[in-house]
Amino acid sequence: MTLTTDWKIEIVRARKFPAPGRILSTIGRVLRFPLVALRRRRRYARLLELDDRLLDDVGLRRAEVERASQLPFWRDAESELSYGSTHRGRPRRR
Repeated sequence: MTLTTDWKIEIVRARKFPAPGRILSTIGRVLRFPLVALRRRRRYARLLELDDRLLDDVGLRRAEVERASQLPFWRDAESELSYGSTHRGRPRRR
């Protein structure tokens, strides 16, 4: 076998069988996801406990936090909050 053929064989093996590290990483993300979602929900609940003046100090509005807390748990509402605080008054493009 030539060097080129050996290289192609290694590429094919890598495509058929994912590395064990990649599999374990994926399993870890799947198992960790509910915990991350729960932490996010708790953060939004804490933000909702603040009064409007304190929310304004951190650059948020109560309506934005309420909307973020009502999103499905699999959606990261932090991006919604950061978008709202930087683009107030402008319609969102999708």
